[in-house]
Amino acid sequence: MDSVTFRAMMESAPAMRDLVNDFHGSKYKKLFDGIDDAKPVLELDLHLHDHVESLYAAIRKRALVQYCIPYSVVDLNRMGEAFRTRASPELERELAGLIAEREIAARIDAQAGTMEKRASASRESAFKAALGAGKEVRSIHWSPYDRVGV
Repeated sequence: MDSVTFRAMMESAPAMRDLVNDFHGSKYKKLFDGIDDAKPVLELDLHLHDHVESLYAAIRKRALVQYCIPYSVVDLNRMGEAFRTRASPELERELAGLIAEREIAARIDAQAGTMEKRASASRESAFKAALGAGKEVRSIHWSPYDRVGV
């Protein structure tokens, strides 16, 4: 939305601008209502008609991932409300697919109706990166001394 050319293009299509704003504002119910309203027009488009369903699926996938980012535990019922579905096996299947594709690091507790993020190894990876950077700096700065034999 910061790009001048993109903003100018979006001004010419206010319905699409609203959809982009809804996506970025995490207003998923409004987003998918708007997409459903726009679908008949998009299916008549000469260039888009073959891609409407795959675009819808890609947007939904990205929105599901985006929805999960700020939470450590997601209530599937509330998530279903946000995405205009119930916490159903279909939603669980979609989330399981995203987990299998490693888009979301979580596990689904179907009995409790929740999805819990797995603890990330960010501390461990940061420590390994720091060690690697330290070794690189040492090799750069100490290599002249190693050649001399100090």
